[in-house]
Amino acid sequence: CLMLPVIIAVLPMVSFLSESEWVHKLFVGAAVPISGYLIVSGNCSSGRLTFLTLAISGLALLCAAAFLEPLEAFETPVTVIGALLLAGAHVWRWKRHRH
Repeated sequence: CLMLPVIIAVLPMVSFLSESEWVHKLFVGAAVPISGYLIVSGNCSSGRLTFLTLAISGLALLCAAAFLEPLEAFETPVTVIGALLLAGAHVWRWKRHRH
């Protein structure tokens, strides 16, 4: 709770990092092994194909936006769609485990 005001105060000062290409690659580099581990370690058998399709599609789009030069003009929308697919996969899986 005490860090929230500090984070809010610092965010405008580090906003220039969002324009750096290496930051996007760094986040994708962190997301792939973490998400990959969670995808593989899941023991959900019901609807596993739907989850895998959403999660792998999201990761593929994130990687494509970060590392493929021809997609540079569409980097932001491809990244957003990939992130939404990956987040949707995890939300879908979480809801399936709750029931």
